[in-house]
Amino acid sequence: MTAPKTLARIAGALYLIASVLFILGDLVRARLVTPGDAATVDQLRSSASLLRLGLASDLLSAALFLCTARSTRS
Repeated sequence: MTAPKTLARIAGALYLIASVLFILGDLVRARLVTPGDAATVDQLRSSASLLRLGLASDLLSAALFLCTARSTRS
């Protein structure tokens, strides 16, 4: 059985990391995607690695948010 204080610290650290990754993914998406603009496709093609970074950070942040919820249950 883990102490509640330790669980709170783990959950807080996971939440902080997940939030930073989520903001990173959102910034990447805002830089690459312009709603209603046909040039968005060209931007996505020219910045494929940046798009992959944004998608990976979104997926990782979602997984960390789930781990945060799991770490608070004891």
